[in-house]
Amino acid sequence: MAPSAALAQSPEGAGTDDVVVTASIIGEGVPRDLIGGSITTLSADDLEQRGTRQLADVLRDVPGVEVSRSGCLGCTTQVRLRGAEANHTLVLVDGIDLASPVSREADFSTMLGEDGARVEVLRGQQSALYGSQAIGGVIQYFTPDGRTSPGVRARLEYGSFNTFSGNLQAGGSSGKADYIASFTAYDSDGTTDTRTGTRDLGYWNYTLSGKAHYAFSDTVRLFGVVRWNRNRSDFNSGSDSDGALIDTPGNYATAENLVGRLALQVDALGGRWSNNLSVEGLDARSSSYSFGSPYTSRGTRVKTAFVTAIAFGDDHIKHKLTASVDYQHETFEQVYDAARHDLDTIGLVGVYDLVVDEDTAFSASVRNDSNNRFKSFTSYRVQATHSFPTGTRLRAAAGSGIQYPTQFELFGYSGTFLANPGLRPEKSEGWEAGIEQKLLGKAILIGATYFSNVLTDKISSMGFPVSTPVNLAGRAHQKGVEAFANIHLADGLAIDAAYTYLDSTDGVPPTQTVRRARNIASANVNWSAPGDRLRLNLNVRYNGSQFDNAFPPAPPYQVLERLAPYTVVNVNAEYRLGEKFTLFVRADNLFDERYEEVWSYVAPGRLVSGGVKARF
Repeated sequence: MAPSAALAQSPEGAGTDDVVVTASIIGEGVPRDLIGGSITTLSADDLEQRGTRQLADVLRDVPGVEVSRSGCLGCTTQVRLRGAEANHTLVLVDGIDLASPVSREADFSTMLGEDGARVEVLRGQQSALYGSQAIGGVIQYFTPDGRTSPGVRARLEYGSFNTFSGNLQAGGSSGKADYIASFTAYDSDGTTDTRTGTRDLGYWNYTLSGKAHYAFSDTVRLFGVVRWNRNRSDFNSGSDSDGALIDTPGNYATAENLVGRLALQVDALGGRWSNNLSVEGLDARSSSYSFGSPYTSRGTRVKTAFVTAIAFGDDHIKHKLTASVDYQHETFEQVYDAARHDLDTIGLVGVYDLVVDEDTAFSASVRNDSNNRFKSFTSYRVQATHSFPTGTRLRAAAGSGIQYPTQFELFGYSGTFLANPGLRPEKSEGWEAGIEQKLLGKAILIGATYFSNVLTDKISSMGFPVSTPVNLAGRAHQKGVEAFANIHLADGLAIDAAYTYLDSTDGVPPTQTVRRARNIASANVNWSAPGDRLRLNLNVRYNGSQFDNAFPPAPPYQVLERLAPYTVVNVNAEYRLGEKFTLFVRADNLFDERYEEVWSYVAPGRLVSGGVKARF
């Protein structure tokens, strides 16, 4: 978080590979080299080259990120940063918090890749900027806008398992405005996710979004976005005598989400003083049908925020002060309880940024959260970085965070789950230090980071056959190393590699946390022929062994099982016919690797598909 008026983007702007928007709560771009914490960006080209259809899959190539999908596409998909829980990651789409107020977790199974979109991933405690849920970090997904993706774009694709996917978008811009509308669809007969069963789990997902920006003048701008999603997925929930998953006909779930955001930005003093007033809303409804019994829940959120930032100084030393106040109101309702539960939170934020000679930066943030159910909590974050003329950059960061219990943990009930209104918030504190080196100008960038985090009052469900969430005794520790290499050569060859070593333990005595592999690695190779007419992409992802819990119906009711390591290879090829049409073919899990990311939930086999893309 460092000031740079010259690099400030339009409010809610999507930044670039070298400019990060999520690092600033006012929506201004921050140069990547002036951020002391760990940040990874995935450009629109990165997503397109890898044939991204499910957003969670491309996140597997980011250091420190681990993905757990419960079997087939469309099933529950969780993303964890640095060993933190899935609901410890704040997920934003164009600035909107996408997490359901019921679970405080964004379901990545509903998030489809759109042409022209990009991603930013901030790792480490970010509660000092964003409040509860940002313990592990922040993932922000930016949809395309009318200026970067003008005209009409379409993609149609068909493949294995009777799978159809497509995207249609139309956008444009004038002197004062830009606008875009997009429709994305995914429909598949699916595959079985059991070891011995034959039931294919069907899945469909439709997303409709609109986005617009209007500049009343050089200093007054209005931004708006709305996004609607509806999906349906089959699932299995029965188990055999060992607790392994078996076919469970008739089980399915539906969900519908509507979110929107409106922001007004007013600049003054030649752009040195920025003010942003925003309001956002979310309405999330879900229904699950298991063994003939429906479970329905609804969560809503309304959030209003005002952010003001003023930059001052000279070409040698630049300062920036930012202050923010936000108010958030959440509600939770479920079919088993006629009562409606509310959570009101007020957040106050202060940030100081310093930049010296555009190669040294320091930032300090503090935030106080208070609400109607828990004691107020103050979180902090400090970070610093320095770049040397040799292309070496040193950086470090430290911070704290909080995660309030979810509404479901406090008040929910689902037959085998009983809530606990006496839960305490989870608290996290940690630090990191890293080094990066540029070679051959910017053609090669390599880096490594060591991180260490401690989580107290971790919430986990205990008991059988009825489970109840409790605060665990002791501390949960997450520490490890993240490393990456980006090699982008002028002859059309690009190689991106990432590796994460994670040591995650919790409980008394400490044991390895489930669904956290010690070793994760990925390599992505992309080659473009002269003239960019032909593109070939090879992606290899390795996930080391890990543990998971099994729940047999007889004592001891809970058993620790080991999940075997696996390697998945994906390929994608594109051939441009002309200025308007491109043919493509892709294969996910090319060698039909059989593996499980959640115990006894079998991942999909080889999926081969092809199609056409058009631009007008």
